[in-house]
Amino acid sequence: GAGEPEAIEVCECGEGDRLEYEGLTLLSSQDGRCLVKDLTVVIPYGTRLLVVGPNEEAKQALFRATASMWADGSGKIVRPERRSSISCRSGLICRRAPCGTC
Repeated sequence: GAGEPEAIEVCECGEGDRLEYEGLTLLSSQDGRCLVKDLTVVIPYGTRLLVVGPNEEAKQALFRATASMWADGSGKIVRPERRSSISCRSGLICRRAPCGTC
């Protein structure tokens, strides 16, 4: 509701046919500056991808957000369903949507 901090929504879908970022914005956990702004891309299963750029913190934030290990930002990540019992680390704001909402 109103006044609640925005969070990165993580949707795990069983199809496993893509990794998708929808309007993903990532902020520095140190000072709140923008690291990634409004990223929207669909990466089909099996696609090889190299993430390059001068900002190491931005690249790390992208990978950590994909693994539900980064809470600073907003947007949606759609990824294949996890096969393990690992969940969000304690203290992070992570929301998982049921598969039917992807």
